[in-house]
Amino acid sequence: MKAKTRYTSRPPEWKGDWLPDAVWHMVKHGDLNGKSIGFLPLDGGPPTAEEIAKHPTWKLARWVYRKSLLLEYAVAPVQANPEALVESVSKMLNPRIRFLSLAALSAGFEETLARELADRRIVLKAVERVERRLGRV
Repeated sequence: MKAKTRYTSRPPEWKGDWLPDAVWHMVKHGDLNGKSIGFLPLDGGPPTAEEIAKHPTWKLARWVYRKSLLLEYAVAPVQANPEALVESVSKMLNPRIRFLSLAALSAGFEETLARELADRRIVLKAVERVERRLGRV
């Protein structure tokens, strides 16, 4: 999963401290470099031969999440997975990386979520997985 973090600028009329400034300062100086993501896995399994051919580093993977529902993305002082990498992205243009406006992203998310929720089996599967992780099933 790749994400671009944007720290909101202080509005000109804002009085007092601005939390995003403090967070960005800590990130910039390496004191707060963890990220947290929360998601519901919707589809996955061991990597296929095709996937391993395309991504050779996956040969040791036991599981690949092919479809998931992102619930949260946040900066965190300690990440649950210390092997996760945080990449620095320069300002060079990369045709493979596309950034969307929040409105476009929200519209796409709502459309995709509506399509996914139309199939109740997916919702029930996600709920069952959460229940299983909580030890209720």
